[in-house]
Amino acid sequence: NAGGALKASGATGVRLASAKGASVESNASTGAINVTGAVTSTSAGVTLSGRDGVTSGAVDAATAATINAAQGAVTAAAVNAGGALNLNGSTGVSVSSLKGTDVSVGSSAGNASVGAVTARTLAVSAAKDITLSGAVAAERSASFSAGGRFANTAAVRVTGATAGSSAIEIRAADAEVGAELAARGAGLTVTATGAGGVVVGDGVSAPSAAMQLSNAEVQRIDAGSVAVRSGTSAAEGRDVVVGDLSLDRAKIPQLVLATGKGGQVRVAGVVRGTGAPAVSIGDSSARPEGIEITGALGANDAPLGTVQLRSGGDILIGTQGFVEAARAATDKTTFDVQSASVSNAGTGNTGRLFLVGGATAFDAPGFILQQNTGTSGNNGDGLRIGVAAGEVSATFANGVAPRRIAVFGSVVDADGKVLTSSSAAVAKGLLPANVTANEVWRLNTCIIGTGAACAATNLLPPPTQLVQPPVAPPPPPPATPSTPASPTASTAPRATSTGSSGSSSSGSSGSSSSSGSSSGSSNSGSSSSGSSSSSNSGSSSSSSSGSSSSGSSSGSSGSSSGSSGSDGSGSSGGADGGSGSSSDEQGAAEEESAAEETQEQEPTEEEEQAASEEEATEEAAAQIADAGTQQEEESLKPLEVDAGSRDLLRPDTDGGIREPGVGSANEDLWPQEPLPTPPPSP
Repeated sequence: NAGGALKASGATGVRLASAKGASVESNASTGAINVTGAVTSTSAGVTLSGRDGVTSGAVDAATAATINAAQGAVTAAAVNAGGALNLNGSTGVSVSSLKGTDVSVGSSAGNASVGAVTARTLAVSAAKDITLSGAVAAERSASFSAGGRFANTAAVRVTGATAGSSAIEIRAADAEVGAELAARGAGLTVTATGAGGVVVGDGVSAPSAAMQLSNAEVQRIDAGSVAVRSGTSAAEGRDVVVGDLSLDRAKIPQLVLATGKGGQVRVAGVVRGTGAPAVSIGDSSARPEGIEITGALGANDAPLGTVQLRSGGDILIGTQGFVEAARAATDKTTFDVQSASVSNAGTGNTGRLFLVGGATAFDAPGFILQQNTGTSGNNGDGLRIGVAAGEVSATFANGVAPRRIAVFGSVVDADGKVLTSSSAAVAKGLLPANVTANEVWRLNTCIIGTGAACAATNLLPPPTQLVQPPVAPPPPPPATPSTPASPTASTAPRATSTGSSGSSSSGSSGSSSSSGSSSGSSNSGSSSSGSSSSSNSGSSSSSSSGSSSSGSSSGSSGSSSGSSGSDGSGSSGGADGGSGSSSDEQGAAEEESAAEETQEQEPTEEEEQAASEEEATEEAAAQIADAGTQQEEESLKPLEVDAGSRDLLRPDTDGGIREPGVGSANEDLWPQEPLPTPPPSP
């Protein structure tokens, strides 16, 4: 008992009944320090350092306190410090209570057992287990790192953490949350370091060496956001499996499930939400190699809010059989979603929902494939999601371009309207503004962003040519001539040709030849002479007929050329300037026949109707051909993806993770009442 500083040291150890002074310092370079009573410093600090261990009663330090055993354990009663408090026992630490500004407890080779703690910040680490038997009250943060199991039988509360910061961090191979973990308004992170990964929720068997957090344990958590991570780092991920889980937005507004390279996230149970909490799988620092949903994220009567699925590979959604079939497919670009949907439908899966949430984002560079539980491809079901709004990223192609998207369901727009079938595929917010629609990105079999090229039965990626060319109708039988002479233009049959290299039509005795790619029309007249030119550009062929003609006809664009004439007086102006060989009598007869047919016959009603139908057929064929060309050009456009698209989870100014959309936005995007079943499309 000293009025000033007190120092006690021993080469092989120190034994004291008690120690009191303005400051207290005791050292043992070998051996241990054993104080059976109290250690008190009245105006300065306390330092107890014994190589092989330190055992003490209550310790009171006016300022800082340090207790260290480099090769042994530290055991103490209540330890109070006016400043920082550091306890380190190589083979273990056991203390009934701790109080200080910044408190640190560590054991490099043993366990750490701590009672009640009051501190500004608390950090506990142990090579083996960490056990908290008393209430922990920290002002700014509390972190726990255990090589074995973390367990708390009393509440751990952080009351003054900055919003968005990580207030409570737990890193362990296993965890047992036996009492409340509270960081209201701030973040809580649980990282599973075991080789078996982590299981969250009930109804799922945990693999060996896995952390398991039951649904009851999750209910004891109250934090602004909760992140559950698996793996020692982003480069060494472990699996995350989700069973039946209930999330209450009032206690956990946002849940993040993440793992790194080598890890998968599998949702095998049903995650039900109260108050539309947000759920994110994967984040900006760690993406799983794949996401599989065989259970459900949200339910019709318990939807989630903002949902983000961020995978480093594929996202597969459906029954266990469907997901296994998709996973095993050697080429997912040709994986038949419809056949797999039918063959794995099972019993009671019609209309089953795998995801029910508000603003939803799929972010994966691989394949996003979902089993269709609807009655057909166009009347697809399985998803009921809201479109993006405000600062939330678009639903698809968020920074990366998926190789293929085949999903089914309904979309709720910003006004609360439920869009189904092809209408869902054109909802605003599905694609970022700078991303071009792709024919292999489909919702309800329709191209996302355009709603075009829907295929109710064939759910394989469509060919590039979406529209087949029209089939040419057979030519009509020749009309009966009105007189024995050559038929007039009004009775001459029309000829059509599609995609041929050439076509021909004949008059009385002349001939005409043409080349083109589609059907044309016939020109008629009682007689013609001289020369004429046509400006058709490869789209039609023409034929002329009459009682007599002379001269030549040529197409300025190479669409038709030819000459026609009778067997009468002859024709002139041909390609070689030759003349006919008919006699004068035959020429006179043809001139007389031409004089008798100076008036063109009016077409009959049947002929007019046939002509109208033929023109309509030609016009439709041209439109279909143009549509095919336009869609082919559209499908060949390069993808334009903005790698800087915003994430659903954005760091705030303090570097933490905040949840966008918390508040009225989620409620606006998703009605709290069950959605009506959409009527079947005709």
